[in-house]
Amino acid sequence: MKTQTVSLHQETHTLITFQSEAFKATILSYGATLVDLQTPNVKGEFESIVIRYQTLEDYLKNTKLLGSTVGPYAGRIWPASMTINKKTWLLDARENTPFLHSEAANLARKPFVVETLGETFVTLKTTHPSLKAGYPGNLDIWVTYRFEGDVMTIETAVQSDEDTYVNLAHHSYFNLSGNLKHDITHHRLTLPAASVYRLRENGSPEAKIPVKDTPFDFQEASVLETSLSQLKNSHTKGLDHPFMLQGDEPIVLEDPMSKRSLSIRTSYDSVVVYSNNHLSDHVFYPAEKDRLHLGICLETQHLPNDVHLLENPPSFCPANTLNVQHTHYRFSLNTKTTEVA
Repeated sequence: MKTQTVSLHQETHTLITFQSEAFKATILSYGATLVDLQTPNVKGEFESIVIRYQTLEDYLKNTKLLGSTVGPYAGRIWPASMTINKKTWLLDARENTPFLHSEAANLARKPFVVETLGETFVTLKTTHPSLKAGYPGNLDIWVTYRFEGDVMTIETAVQSDEDTYVNLAHHSYFNLSGNLKHDITHHRLTLPAASVYRLRENGSPEAKIPVKDTPFDFQEASVLETSLSQLKNSHTKGLDHPFMLQGDEPIVLEDPMSKRSLSIRTSYDSVVVYSNNHLSDHVFYPAEKDRLHLGICLETQHLPNDVHLLENPPSFCPANTLNVQHTHYRFSLNTKTTEVA
C-alpha cells in the first residue's frame, strides 16, 4: 500500500494505492471510497471493472455514491423513524419520503483518516456525532480494505456509546466488461436467495415474497437482460431490491464476453441488487455517459428497513459492543464460460 496527500477543493484527503498481479486498486479516504478497481483481462491487460468518475473532485459530491461506504444505515427506512428501548427517534428525511442512506449523516460524504496501513491492507476511521440527521449514538467507524491473492475483503467495524442500529454497505457499481466496453445486460447473476422483498412506490421494502416464477429468480445463473426486460415498465425500472441470502453458496456475477467472474461471500443476511435505473449527467471514465444498466451494485448489508419489518432486526447494535461485518470479493477469469438463456 502507498499513500499520497491530495487537495480537493481546498480540503486535504489521502489517496491509497495497491498493486499486485491480481489487482490495481485506488482508495480515497473521503467516504472510505473505492475509486478504482482494475483486474487483468485474458491478455493480462489491466482494465477498470467499476464505474468511476473522471476526476477525484467528483467524489466530494458523489451523487451516485460510486464506490463509497454508505451508512450508518444504508437503504431506506420507512416510516422515517426508529424505536430503541421504547423510545422513538425521528429521522431527518424529506417530507413524506423514506430516510434514504442516512441522508445528511451519510458516511459517503465524510472524511476518514488512515488509522493503520500495511503492505496489503488499509484501515480508515471516522466518527458519527449522535443525532446528526436524527440518528442516535456517537459512533466510531472503521473500514478496512484488504487484498490477499485474488480476494478483496471489505471489513467494517462500528462501536456506539448507546444502543442504536447500524447497517453499512459498500456501493461500487461493477461492470466486468473492462473500461465500460458494454453494459451489464449480458452479465449473468447467481444469487443464493429464495426470497426477495417487494417494494412500495417510495422504494422502501414492504413484504417478503418467493422469487420462484418471478423476474427475481437468480437461484440458477440467469442473464440480467431476462429480468430487466420484465421490470423496465415497473416503478423501479429495473432491479433495486433486497434479496435474503441463505446457505453457503456465493453470489456470482459473470461476464461471458470478457470471461471475468466475481464471487462474493458475506457475513450479512441480505444483498440489495441495483441495476443503475436512474441516470445522472455524469460522464464516466474513460468517456462514457451515464446510461441504463451501465453497472450493477451488489450491496451486501442487513435488510433495509429491518427496524420496521423484523421483530429482532439484525442491524441492532448494542452500546459499547464492537459490531463487525465482512464481505469477500474473489475475482477470476473463466475461459470456459458459456452463454445461459
